[in-house]
Amino acid sequence: MFNQQIPPLEINTGELDLNIDPTQHLSQDIKAENEIKEDLRHLVPEHKISLDQVLQYAMEAKAYAQSQIKKGSTWLQNNSLSDEYFDFLKKGIGEYSGGVRDEMREQFCQDILEEDRIVAYYESTICVSSKYSLGNCEEMAFQALDYILNNVHFNINAEVYWLGNGDHAFLVINRDQCSNPRDPKTWGAAAVFCDPWADKVFNAKEYLLNVKNFYRYGNINAINGFNPSKHFFEQKDRFSVHYLRSKRSASNLKASFFEKSKHLINMLNHFKAKISKEEKRLKEKYDHNAEKILIISYQIKLINQSFININKITNKFIHKEYKNDYRFAKSQLMEGLELLNKEAVFAMKFSKRDQSILFEHKGENIKTEIMKFFGIKSKTYSHLKDFTSKIDSVAAKLF
Repeated sequence: MFNQQIPPLEINTGELDLNIDPTQHLSQDIKAENEIKEDLRHLVPEHKISLDQVLQYAMEAKAYAQSQIKKGSTWLQNNSLSDEYFDFLKKGIGEYSGGVRDEMREQFCQDILEEDRIVAYYESTICVSSKYSLGNCEEMAFQALDYILNNVHFNINAEVYWLGNGDHAFLVINRDQCSNPRDPKTWGAAAVFCDPWADKVFNAKEYLLNVKNFYRYGNINAINGFNPSKHFFEQKDRFSVHYLRSKRSASNLKASFFEKSKHLINMLNHFKAKISKEEKRLKEKYDHNAEKILIISYQIKLINQSFININKITNKFIHKEYKNDYRFAKSQLMEGLELLNKEAVFAMKFSKRDQSILFEHKGENIKTEIMKFFGIKSKTYSHLKDFTSKIDSVAAKLF
């Protein structure tokens, strides 16, 4: 439906066919992604780039990470701070509870558009640490990775590494992908460590002299040297330029957006079927101009119009060109989801006045009076109340 012009609006049954592969309509973003990948194939392989060039990238990435994050709780210079300010930084990071790391987790959990949870975690870390300019070695390594991802267009990989049996994180750039991930001696002559937290950039072969482990005793931040008999390098390849470039895309976001639209259509169809059934029951019992029937008929018209509106909103955001700018695409599509959500909830919500009319007993006969006396709910109440009371929570699960 998204490859055709929408016809003039008119109220109809609102039944939409959304069983379409949305990616066939994402040509602009997919083309942009493929062009990047094609360009990368013709560039020099990672381990053939000169050491000087990689060191330059690492210096730029380090400077960028340091510009994004101004304070942290593990920094050695904190040892000269008062205990009160040191504790303030630890709380700000979230070493106890709360702080930026809680906000990162919250944003990660609320990211309903990005299906890949590695990408969602990465994006929440970048967003929140940049917002507050707070972070420790891991956040700084992510920021350095973000610089390489967005500013270095050579086919060069960069990976976040952690120090196993220790406490530190840093970025490794241009490791030979056929090497042993745990042995820097095999990584190639032009592999480089980028450690914004320690303010260091160095050739991977110099790791024994330069890699440090963080620890704390009391309220003192400290470091000691890399111990080959204890420490090891732990690489999680999904926190890398190669993985993020393969998964983090505007076209994937559009496909996720499309699925959310389908969920809303299904929810609206379910609600429409429920109230249509109640409308039919009431028409068999009362005059067609009865107030309850008129209210439900009007709500069905709202739902039909909502089908059209959701179609228009989805069409607009699916067709929009984002030039494979992931963060711009995400911000725009999130706005689209808000519009979709408001549209659907509006169509499924009876006003308080209408609810009171729908759910009250009608008629003056003895049976009705007995039901009122014993507090027995009307049939319309029984048929609709459960669903109408859950509309907000049902929508919240989708969005």
